[in-house]
Amino acid sequence: MPVTESAASLVRENAVPARFSTAELQPGSRLAALRTWLDEVALPGELHAAAPRARVDRIGTGGDWEVTRIVTAPLAVIHAPNHVAAGPGGYLLWLQLRGEAVFRQGSRTVAARTGCIVVRSADLPSEVTVTRRTCGILVRAPRAATSLPLGHVVTLDADNGSCAVIRQFLRGLATSGVSANAVLEQAHGTLAGLLHDGLSASLRENTCGRAQPILARIEARLSDPGLDASQIAAEMGISLRTLHRSLAAAGVSFRRYLLQQRLFRCQRDLVRCPHESVTTICLRWGFSDLSYFCRVFRRHTGMTPSQARR
Repeated sequence: MPVTESAASLVRENAVPARFSTAELQPGSRLAALRTWLDEVALPGELHAAAPRARVDRIGTGGDWEVTRIVTAPLAVIHAPNHVAAGPGGYLLWLQLRGEAVFRQGSRTVAARTGCIVVRSADLPSEVTVTRRTCGILVRAPRAATSLPLGHVVTLDADNGSCAVIRQFLRGLATSGVSANAVLEQAHGTLAGLLHDGLSASLRENTCGRAQPILARIEARLSDPGLDASQIAAEMGISLRTLHRSLAAAGVSFRRYLLQQRLFRCQRDLVRCPHESVTTICLRWGFSDLSYFCRVFRRHTGMTPSQARR
């Protein structure tokens, strides 16, 4: 049976198939499919995608845990207070396999790198931005997984043993031929303990704390085409070395983060402001050269600014 028809019919019936690809759906159904998946499998939210392209593979469920592998083109998801209230609560874990994704919750912003595990509360508003083709494993864990209060997004310390075991477990679950449901039913208690230990270590270390004021200052200055790291360091009264070390502790590169944020805002405005010219939008967010902006935009998103508006 063609996947196109079965997936499209399931979307119409408000049910999500275990596996689907937007490439197998009619163009007009793709955004609806992603929104249905977001509401029913992940966490309700406001989805923005100029060209919705994704492949979703629900790996397994067990003990109120849900594991899904996702490959997606650039998009942005906003989980506002009303979305959170309608969701199941608990925790959302993201294992970054490749690509780039930025998570915001509370007063913190985390840029996920390959191999990084990001954890955020499903009981609080948050934002996710994917600026280039990205692959990862999303885990929805119940509130009972840990008693630790989580008021902001955190990354699990890569050197922590618990983080390494979780990473290995999720990768194995995604590639093994055994029943993932049965494995999760048996292992969810152990997985909860590992999550608790990993979160405890990360919250104690607070490795991202020093980076937050720097990231906030960068975002406040995105419109300045001449912005560089030395200006931010001078404004904050710290050395350039301290700035880079603080960002590195959070897994962030100054130049990459600056480019990510500018591209995300341009992509958002291309969709939200169809009557504004591409030049107006790129100048607004710090790109002083239209040709350079178009080249960088296409390299990171796989489409031209004009295509992003369709």
